Amino acid sequence: MIVPEPIDWAQRWLGMVEARAEQVMRLRGERAGEAYWDRRAATMRRLHGVVPPDNPVMRVMEPWLNENATVLDVGAGAGRFAIAFAPLVKGVSAIEPSSAMVD
Repeated sequence: MIVPEPIDWAQRWLGMVEARAEQVMRLRGERAGEAYWDRRAATMRRLHGVVPPDNPVMRVMEPWLNENATVLDVGAGAGRFAIAFAPLVKGVSAIEPSSAMVD
């Protein structure tokens, strides 16, 4: 039996953040900092309404979502997934550095 290597979740998240920042810089010529997200907050709230049950993130998370589970949503944006997870778990903590997104 092959035992998979443990996943370094912090390193994986950092890699995703860095890849996204590089993509934004390449496509828009600006760094994806707070000002970048502040300008997009209203649009994100409108575009990211209800998460359908067949959403890929919801499908992947489904086995772990129960009344005893807690979810940490890092980079929660306007709360799209935090809101979708809330009725399915014991608690949700949403972390979002952009104050405009939090509003």
